[in-house]
This record gives sequence, structure tokens and C-alpha cells, in this order.
Amino acid sequence: MAARCRESPIPRKNAQPRGKLVALLDRMEQSLTETKWLAADTYSIADIGAVPFVERIEEEIAPDEVSAANHPRVTA
Repeated sequence: MAARCRESPIPRKNAQPRGKLVALLDRMEQSLTETKWLAADTYSIADIGAVPFVERIEEEIAPDEVSAANHPRVTA
């Protein structure tokens, strides 16, 4: 994944939408503690579909949240 500035480029006025995306990462992390992949123990369209969203969150919205320290299963 691209190495970029670790400060969020999203202004504070967008804190609520950013928070919702971080909550999504939290839910994904929780799901991955229960199953090997997002929707089940096998790779599925849910995993394929999630990749672009996680990449966008990492690159432009909340790079500080998409890390092994905060969401290790999502970043694996």
C-alpha cells in the first residue's frame, strides 16, 4: 500500500463521515476475528468489494487508522 503522509488530509469539518468510515473498519476488524474472511471462512465477493474502499480510506481519508496497530486483520 502506498506510503503517504500519516496525517489525515480530511478537514475537521468532515470528522463525522470520517468517524463512520473508521467505525466501518472497526466492524470489519471484528468480523475478521470471527471468520477467516469478511463474510465467511472462504474468500468471497465481500472481500473483493471491500478492497477499493479500504484502499481509499488508507490513501485519502484516514491513513492513520489503516495500520497494523489499529486494524491488524483488515491490513493483513
